[in-house]
Amino acid sequence: MASGDRISFIVEGGTVRIVNSAVYAMQMLQGEMAGQAEQTGLTSDDDVMALIKELRNEDENAWGF
Repeated sequence: MASGDRISFIVEGGTVRIVNSAVYAMQMLQGEMAGQAEQTGLTSDDDVMALIKELRNEDENAWGF
């Protein structure tokens, strides 16, 4: 941690941890999102790229480009 960083106090049982708030938020998000890609059928880089291309195409069509 550096001077000026925001921190969070995490109470677990009888201990208190001081953590960087941004890092902690990212860890929580990763935990909540774990397994979501597989549930939606995104199991490879190719699947992800196909989804991105599809979404970009929808955006372009929405704007008439």
